[in-house]
Amino acid sequence: MSDWQGVCLPLFFGKHFICSGEHYCLDSLQALMSRYPDGFMMNGLRDDQAQLLLTAGGDLCCFGKRARLDPETLRPGKSLQALIRRGARAYDMEYMTATAVLDAYYQILDQSAQGARRRLDYLYRRHPAESDLRYLARCKDSGTPVGLVCFSTHGSEASLDLLLRSETARPGLMEFLCVEAIAQLSDCGMTSINLGEVPFLDRPRLRSNNWWSAMHARQLFSLVSSYYRVNSGWYSAQGLFAFKDKFSPDWEDVYWGFWPRFTTADFLEFCLRSQVIAASCYRGARSDSLLQPAS
Repeated sequence: MSDWQGVCLPLFFGKHFICSGEHYCLDSLQALMSRYPDGFMMNGLRDDQAQLLLTAGGDLCCFGKRARLDPETLRPGKSLQALIRRGARAYDMEYMTATAVLDAYYQILDQSAQGARRRLDYLYRRHPAESDLRYLARCKDSGTPVGLVCFSTHGSEASLDLLLRSETARPGLMEFLCVEAIAQLSDCGMTSINLGEVPFLDRPRLRSNNWWSAMHARQLFSLVSSYYRVNSGWYSAQGLFAFKDKFSPDWEDVYWGFWPRFTTADFLEFCLRSQVIAASCYRGARSDSLLQPAS
């Protein structure tokens, strides 16, 4: 896998946060350990990257799972086909330009739940989406925007950045929109579709070379995980997993890495700056003055 220039966020306690770690090659990951002697935390690590960091003395926490699929082998089951047909009868899909997509985004956001609105308002109004490929669903009757999916591309892989639907949308909208978008992405030469992560699907699992660090990290992140599971009105891991699993993807563990080791300060950073960290996880969130290329 080729190297990728990600986004680096300086943190309060000396470390740096580096987003989208899955796009770094192993040599670049080793170089980051030398570049940031005070340490860093990184999201989205693959198994091979996680093993490299652990072998070098770092700490890992498995936060959830990531879904990937090959668009050529996507074969919707009967229940998914029924939902797609319902969506196709009610909605049309169109490709959106970078400028037009924000107007549609605002219209859909105004029809969304308040909890989702506050979160997405931070991520996209203050940090406009710069995804490479954007697909919009409109009502056939009224022409009103009701759904939006955005993908970014990295080589031959397309990564899902945003799923947004109106509360007035009928069942089958997002299934129809995703399948149609995946078909177009395949026609554009994409050989892998990354449907994104499902954070906090299970209790966080920490792997560490230091038992003291592992014990405290497990306790702290278990509290965070329990909070998100209980407050499912803000975020439903099981609901997001169930939606993505309809496409029969391959599921893989996703790790957060901590170098040289996890500390209580890392946990405080994660809590205190969770919104900024979340915004930097989106590949288009490059407009904040705090977000600088990792060079």
